Amino acid sequence: MQIDPTAASKAATPLKLADDSGARAAWQALTDKMAEMTSRIYSEEMGLDEVDRAEGMRALAQTFSLAHELYIEKGNPREPAFTNWMASGRKVLGDNPDARYDSAPVHPDYTYEVYGTLSGCAAQSFTIYGRGPLGWNNVAGELIPDQMQLGPNGEFSVILSKERPADAKNWIALNDSAHMFLMRQFFNDTPIEKRPRDFEIRRLDAPDAPEIYTEAEFALRTEAATKFFEIAVDATFGLAQMRSDPANSMDPPKAFDPSIVGIYYPSVYNVYFGGWFILEEDEALVFEGDELRGGYAIVHIMNGWLQSIEGPGGNQKFNKTTLKTNPDGSWRAVVAHKDPKMDNWLNPHGHKHGHFTLRIVHPDGDGTTRPRARKVKLSEL
Repeated sequence: MQIDPTAASKAATPLKLADDSGARAAWQALTDKMAEMTSRIYSEEMGLDEVDRAEGMRALAQTFSLAHELYIEKGNPREPAFTNWMASGRKVLGDNPDARYDSAPVHPDYTYEVYGTLSGCAAQSFTIYGRGPLGWNNVAGELIPDQMQLGPNGEFSVILSKERPADAKNWIALNDSAHMFLMRQFFNDTPIEKRPRDFEIRRLDAPDAPEIYTEAEFALRTEAATKFFEIAVDATFGLAQMRSDPANSMDPPKAFDPSIVGIYYPSVYNVYFGGWFILEEDEALVFEGDELRGGYAIVHIMNGWLQSIEGPGGNQKFNKTTLKTNPDGSWRAVVAHKDPKMDNWLNPHGHKHGHFTLRIVHPDGDGTTRPRARKVKLSEL
């Protein structure tokens, strides 16, 4: 490739564009969608303050980062590769600071093996996502370690295919709409960023030579990235709006769109509860519930863009090993701007509004008992 030293002086000259198999149009559609979502953040109707807008722009950038890696770089089910959703500081669609999420694209025409060693996490699941009637994600198949045949040191192999091979010890079916494999891992102790991935995926019927990444392929993957970006951002706007009425409560939202569940990649082994807090300096939200029965659970808070809140000293989340409980296993957490001098203080670090959430993984018995929430004055605690 030769560089024209006079190129700068020719910059004003209209360029003659080559045919691009739709790649340029697909990229333009993606940048247009990003501009559209930016305008929503800055619209007067949204009524966001400077901090909300800044966090919103960071959320857009992180969602684009994930869309880019998931689809533009690793969106080929013929050559599957894992994406760590929360790597590089990303927080998208409601991150969990104790969890690692790794996904890879799949297709029912091919056969895959996911293999590795169980890492001693508190809970883990192997999930295949398909598409529901409206196009949203649904669970097409799911396994947890208790259902699997494992080696003496936790070694595992899971086959993903349309038909079960005769020698498959563990298998998840790929239905006609299967498009993603997702591994969830939940840890009580070691920080997620220090947890290496201890599993891999490979296609068992792969050709010997790798594919060439063409413009047509770029166009297809960019279209998929644009769709994911739009749906993810819309879902973030939508859940905040839905949960905010009523605020500071566990009462059901006055308006509920059931399709929003599919956008958030549900799991048959996970239970989620949550709401929207709005608190002044002299107010607190009391969030409490019965004994948490299950493999893993976390009580935590997020900003309005479904991103876990961070700040000095922690106090933004408590899992089953750090949550202080009563003798009967019941618990109470308090969201407040000032230290209430009580156990399980969740410090929003200046956020006057956001999400409060309880997640239970692999619940059993009464593990799905609905928690309770109420707003009080700090002086009443």
